[in-house]
Amino acid sequence: LHYQGHDWGPGCLRENVPVSQPIVKEPTLHPLFLQRTVHASSSQLHHIENEYRIAHQMKDVSTQTERSEREPEGSMLQEMLLKLNSMESNHNKQMADANKQIRLLRTQLEIMSNRLVSRPGLVPENNFEWEPISSKQDLEKFEEKLKEVECNTSFKEFLENILQSERSEARLHDSMDVIFKRDFVTKLSWTGGGKPDPKIRFLSFINILKLYKHGVMPTDKKLKEFFQNKFKHGNQRLNLTGTVKSTFHRHR
Repeated sequence: LHYQGHDWGPGCLRENVPVSQPIVKEPTLHPLFLQRTVHASSSQLHHIENEYRIAHQMKDVSTQTERSEREPEGSMLQEMLLKLNSMESNHNKQMADANKQIRLLRTQLEIMSNRLVSRPGLVPENNFEWEPISSKQDLEKFEEKLKEVECNTSFKEFLENILQSERSEARLHDSMDVIFKRDFVTKLSWTGGGKPDPKIRFLSFINILKLYKHGVMPTDKKLKEFFQNKFKHGNQRLNLTGTVKSTFHRHR
């Protein structure tokens, strides 16, 4: 083929067809950069490209600076939270210690108050009324009632109001007229032996014996000797005059 002075034969096609080259993908530029480069010269293009790179680098530096500024703030906040938690923990510990001290002081005040109450003329108001024991049934019932904490405590307070003496012997002696009727004492013995008929075995009433130790604290031997003597002379005490009152009312 011949067209406008050029040979377009088969050979020409083989020789003039360029060999395919690998496609190189150019880096994508910012749209603003492309817009500015439409009518720019090569030197201007180079200048604009440098400006874009510098702006991008400044943006990276600004981001890193902002991050570095945030890190100290976060560290400061964490440190403040740790200090706050420590202060709260110390406060709770101090409050617990204070409550413990208050409970201890309250207990000590109660002990001191009880000691003052036991002195003559310093007794709290107490309308507890007591009828002295006059039968075996009453004795057994009283033994069981003393197992109850409330009843035991109330009766001890009652004795503190009645028995004004601080001497051990006097308190033991006066308590006999408070707790027992005199004619009932003649039916008691320490071991239960008696003539001609057996008597009530007082040794078996453990709670009543413990009650007699309150405020006096005698030894077991002394307590045994005291009751043996009282039971032995029970008949002689029937004719004695004067008893300790079994009821107590505070006089205003």
